[in-house]
Amino acid sequence: MGHCYRFSGYYNGSVLKEKVIEVYFDEYEMILTFFEQGRNKFLIEKIHSITISCINQVQFSLEIVASTPNLDKKHFLMEVRKSSFFDNEKEQNFLNFRQFIDAFYEQEIETKFKLVRVSCESSSSTKFGRTTRVYKRR
Repeated sequence: MGHCYRFSGYYNGSVLKEKVIEVYFDEYEMILTFFEQGRNKFLIEKIHSITISCINQVQFSLEIVASTPNLDKKHFLMEVRKSSFFDNEKEQNFLNFRQFIDAFYEQEIETKFKLVRVSCESSSSTKFGRTTRVYKRR
């Protein structure tokens, strides 16, 4: 049984404008569909590392490094930011991304990867704290 999530966010350098991202994964494969940029499909077993970053619970990013069928390493970066003002649509979008990360962690990361690094950074000038967790295949 697979999981499918859809949300708007930034990916692979699309920092100027949010785009629709659709993620499907099951125990064998992951399909990332970045609308206007195409579809990327790869086997879960080809994922080398996963990095999850969080800035004060208002911005999450997920980076996946995986081998593609032609054995190139490819980086997939997805980022979603929570709105600083009350906006139901933005709030729901942020929750969809969080649900995807939670489900992916529970189904895949927790059992097939090990935590290799945790870093916490804070900036007194901006009062932002960033927590980053890096996982590698067991």
